[in-house]
Formats: sequence, C-alpha cells, structure tokens
Amino acid sequence: MNFQKLLTKNIKQTILFLFFGFSLCAQKTNQEIIGLLKNKFPLTQYDRPDEIIRFNKDIILVTGYLEDLSSKIPRYEQKINTIYKTIDGGINWKVVNYDGNAWIYTSVNLQNGKIWMGGSDNYIHYSEDFGENWKKMITPFVPINRVLSIYMLDDKIGVAGGLSNGLALTYDNWQTVTQIPTPIDQNKFKISPNSSRNRIDKVEIIDSLILINQNDYFYYSKINPISWNEFKVPIFDFSINQEKKEIDIESIDSKHFLLDSNLNLIKSYSLKEFENYFSPLPKIGDIQKIDNYFSYPIKTIKIQSKNYVFDKTVHMSALFKEKIQTADISFKKNSYVFKTKKNKSHIINFDQLNLKSILLDESKKSLNQFKSKFKFSDEDFKKFNNYLDDQTNIYKENDSFGGNPSIKINPKLVTSYSQKEIQPIFNSVDIENVFIKYNNYVSFFNDKKDHIEMILK
Repeated sequence: MNFQKLLTKNIKQTILFLFFGFSLCAQKTNQEIIGLLKNKFPLTQYDRPDEIIRFNKDIILVTGYLEDLSSKIPRYEQKINTIYKTIDGGINWKVVNYDGNAWIYTSVNLQNGKIWMGGSDNYIHYSEDFGENWKKMITPFVPINRVLSIYMLDDKIGVAGGLSNGLALTYDNWQTVTQIPTPIDQNKFKISPNSSRNRIDKVEIIDSLILINQNDYFYYSKINPISWNEFKVPIFDFSINQEKKEIDIESIDSKHFLLDSNLNLIKSYSLKEFENYFSPLPKIGDIQKIDNYFSYPIKTIKIQSKNYVFDKTVHMSALFKEKIQTADISFKKNSYVFKTKKNKSHIINFDQLNLKSILLDESKKSLNQFKSKFKFSDEDFKKFNNYLDDQTNIYKENDSFGGNPSIKINPKLVTSYSQKEIQPIFNSVDIENVFIKYNNYVSFFNDKKDHIEMILK
C-alpha cells in the first residue's frame, strides 16, 4: 500500500476542503484564535500557546509559555512570562503581565471574570477582573511541587494536582490549603522506584465527590474521608457538567456512561448513536458558500509547506524549529505569475474554473474513493506482525514502569489472528476518518505537525 504517495498527491486538495469547512464555524477554534494572535504578534517556535481561556466569543486570553513580543528585551533577558488578551474576538490583542515567570500548564475560569492558573513556578496565579490584574497565591503542595491541574467548584472551593504526586484542597480560594492523599499514597497502584509517573493530569469536583486522573489511572472519592475507588469499566476521560450535576465517563470505542453526582447511572450512549450530543464537526465543503466565493476571481494563492524538527527541551517539554517553504501565485497584467523564494517569477497557465470544479466535485471530497488501492497484502501482514511484536515489548515496559494500560489493547491478544481474519478488517477501514483523526490529533508534548497550507484570496 503506497499510502504516502496517495496522500502527497491529494494533500493540497484535502487541506483546501478542511480549510473551507472549518472556517465556516461561528465559534473560533483554538487554532484560529492562535492564528489571529500571530497576525498581531509573530510567535516563534519557542512560544507555546497551550492554554486558551474563554469567557465568550470576544473575551479570550492565551497563555502557556509566551515571550512578551511587545518588548524589545530579548527572551533570555526577560524575567516575566506573559499573557495575550483580546476583547474583540482576536482582532486586537494586548500584553498582560501576571507577576510570574512560569510555563502555565493549567487554567480554570468562571463567567464572573475570575481565573486561576498554575504551572512551573509552583504558585497559583489569580485574577478576578477577566485577567487584567493578578495576584500570586499560595504554593499549594507540601513538599513544593509544580501545579499541573486545577479545578474550582466555585470562587472558594477548589482542588489542585501536582506534577509529582501533590494533591491539595482549598475552601477559601487558596488562602489556606489541606493536603490530601493521592491514589499512590493509598497504594491503589504502584510505580517503579524513582519513576516520574505520579503526575495528577486531571482533577475535578462535583458536590462532595472528587474525580482524578493520576497517570492514566482513574479514581473517585468522597472529600471526607478520602478513600479512592477505581471505576468498574476501563475509561480514559471524564467531564463534569455542574449545571446539570452530571458526570460523563468516556470508555473505549466512544462508549459513554452518564452518572449523577451520587454515581448512579442515568444512561449510557455511544457517540455513534448520538452524533448531536456534542456539537459535530462542520461538514467539509459548504457547496453554496464555496460557489459564491468563486464568483469572484482569484487574486493570489499562497502555498506554505511547514515542517518541524526537534530543537531543545525546556521545562520537560520538547521545542521544535519551524521550517517554512513558500510559493505564491498572483494575478498580474492579466496573467498568473508563480514565484518561490529561490526561483525567479514565471508566468503559468492557471484555470480558475478547473480549480472550482475540483472543489465542487463531490466524488473528489473523500479519500475513500481510492479504497480499491489499499488492499491488504502478504507483505503488509508481515509488517503488521512485526509491529505487534514491537508494541508488545513497549506494553510490557510501560506496564512495569507505571501507568494504566487497561484502555489499550494488549497486542498479545491479537497475535493469534490469521491473515484471513485480519485482511477483511483492514480492507474495510474508513480511510477518510483515519486521515482526519490523525491530522487533528494534538500531542501533549508536541502540537507541531508537518502540513501544507493553501490560502486563496
């Protein structure tokens, strides 16, 4: 299967469809917000806009690991990490300093303008006026620990989790704290000596109940007394709806269990059955709007190829250098002119109607039209078995080192399948769905993915 060659052939067209589809959303995505910020401040490969704090479509803050690009002082001489804020949906931005120099890992906000942030400087930072002014609150953990997760039930009661096994509760908005034991402290699971796999990735409260994700182990407990219990099904995420007093537990294969605050089952559902339970992704290509868009002649086409190579590690996270190659097609003197950085301009034959017909041709909007080219071969089966062997070794290593592999399929359970059994499964894969999921995946450590952009004016 020469999947790479096919993707290369169709990548520009596919990304065009994605560009048009997503731009039709009323609510701006995080990527669009960051794009608007970059229009005002040229973020570099060292800037990490990891946290987007939203109050509404207009008031939005961007934080993470960000240089004050409004300052002429070089990054290495700056003593303050910064926040960028907009009050008009990203048209204009300003710099807000919060008296800290941290990589902000986590944030939570209430609609009344209050924000809490935590990160690599061990403190909780607090604002009560939509991020205009900030106070440095307490270091919540004993011993002192980086703040990796934070959640506020209201403007007084909250809980925070640390990068290294810290867990603290407050009843007075972080004026004082109570240290509480973690699942590791109560020997609910074990990790290897000196392992760093004791991080509190997520913690939330509903009524008197705490839910926690510690290194992919999920537990719940009453606040008083703390006694951690494991969920009866393997899960990999949870979310709380305070207004409805509901807990949404996400299990494997998009299976969800909706519970009340006493952990009674309200209903179970699958996203495949309830596609409208959450806001669905916009459909790729709105025919009417694209057709109207092409009623005007194309003035310019800009194509950018971006790839990212490892540069260095900062605060336990990898930073990548951005490499960009750009080509432009512009309309000058009744002709289309093609130009790249290294090549001289030259006139090309470009048919706008042909491009329009490609975009509006339904048959070219799905990679599944090429399914017949992706037949599972004998060579593929050998590679599959080699892959399973590698994954089995990784599974064993991770299981002994720490972490919860229960939501992953143990490769040992599928090695007994024959080629005859596996072949139909691979041949029936929804290629388009796999492609879209891959291109929208964001890693915790690296959100930089090689891609091609095509921008039409």
